[in-house]
Amino acid sequence: CQFGCSRRGVYGPSDRSSLARYSGACQRIISKKMPNDSAPLSTTEAAATDHKLRVFISYGHDENAALAERIRDDLKQRGHEVWFDTDRLEAGCAWDAKIEEALEWVAGAKPYGRVVLVITPHAVGRPDGYCLNEVAFALDLKLPVVPVVVVWCRPPLSIYRIQRLDMQDCIPLPDRAQRFEAK
Repeated sequence: CQFGCSRRGVYGPSDRSSLARYSGACQRIISKKMPNDSAPLSTTEAAATDHKLRVFISYGHDENAALAERIRDDLKQRGHEVWFDTDRLEAGCAWDAKIEEALEWVAGAKPYGRVVLVITPHAVGRPDGYCLNEVAFALDLKLPVVPVVVVWCRPPLSIYRIQRLDMQDCIPLPDRAQRFEAK
């Protein structure tokens, strides 16, 4: 692509995004130009300037949740702040309000905020699924969304043109950890 994103495993339109390689086993981070012309930093750039990223991970509670947990663990290991529902939501809480607060917390860290969307049919293929609400709210807050395809399905229209990271060959995670590490 025009930004040098010809690495295997990354696909999708490249006219609005650029790719930066995340060191080690973690994800490649896609950074987009923000409306105010300040580009959010890639993970590598943030690490070089001692800034931590704030990351919200949106995923479906299905058989592929282990990959979302691995992304969380890798980001935390590298010193980034990660909001992950099973770590933050408690029984009896108003979870939709807590998710909204979490996305606002991530947005408060511009240009260091990100939303990682782990794409599976369970996460984005159900009209009543909550991941679609999370993505819509994140886009309203002008947060960069990093789509990570775990199981092929059509991405939501609101992020269809954003370049995606293909992690399909990393599932099941226990059997394909080396592939995950290589990405």
